[in-house]
Amino acid sequence: MPRLARIQRWGWSITLLIPFLLFFWRRLDALAVTWVSDGIYSLCPFVPLICLGLIYLDRDHLKSLPINPSVLGLGLVAVFVAETAWFDFKGIGMVFLTPPLLVATLAGGVLALRGWQTLRAMAFPLAFLLFLLPLPPAIMLAIDFPLQALCARTTAGLANLAGMGLHCAGAQLQFPNPDLSVIVAPACNGLRSTVALLAISAVYAYLLQGPWYRRGVLVAAAIPLAYLGNFVRLLSFVGIVSAAGPRCMPYMSTVDAGLGFLTFALPLALLFLLARILKCTEFQHIG
Repeated sequence: MPRLARIQRWGWSITLLIPFLLFFWRRLDALAVTWVSDGIYSLCPFVPLICLGLIYLDRDHLKSLPINPSVLGLGLVAVFVAETAWFDFKGIGMVFLTPPLLVATLAGGVLALRGWQTLRAMAFPLAFLLFLLPLPPAIMLAIDFPLQALCARTTAGLANLAGMGLHCAGAQLQFPNPDLSVIVAPACNGLRSTVALLAISAVYAYLLQGPWYRRGVLVAAAIPLAYLGNFVRLLSFVGIVSAAGPRCMPYMSTVDAGLGFLTFALPLALLFLLARILKCTEFQHIG
């Protein structure tokens, strides 16, 4: 690339970076505060790093694409930056609207600097940033307890097949010993592990070669696999409590953390096995 063109491109890059510094800094800070408030968002800090990693893996392909900047990209950046400023002025969507606004503005920047072909090649890494999107509190409140109760009922039913004699009341599991009971907490309702496994399966499917519908099956399978792992975790937990009795309760928070780590490995292993069954074993976008 001629030196003058390189200088111009760096100038445009710096110019397009200014809106992010001006309009997205406070929004990203608000997002970070949300991430630390709930374990469901524990993956979020890694999402930008994963996005950059995917772009780096595909760097040779991206470098080979022709550079055809589009003025439409500048228009998109201007529109979405203006929308962000208006939302800031009105105090609307400081957290919830930030990821889609960020993705749209970045897409406009890529289009303005590199053109349509590069934007198509970077579509998945940019779209992956939508995993930064937190669920609205109203939705969380609406689904958290029903999922807790569902997991409690299912766990009780499966445990009673093994003769544990559990009684389920809402999200509480009562053992035959009247002094012994556990509550399926929001962190154990499967939603958090499902979000994490969905993100992992999406990246895994993107990196694999194979027909789109097979890779789509791989992503869709993340939900039942995540809940399978969650039920194995809950059954293991109640099995330990049932066997050890009340004396184990002071240590069960540590045991539960260990079970969560070990049982999350189960759906991951099944996800890799499913990829082999679907004959999606070769990687692309690497090198």
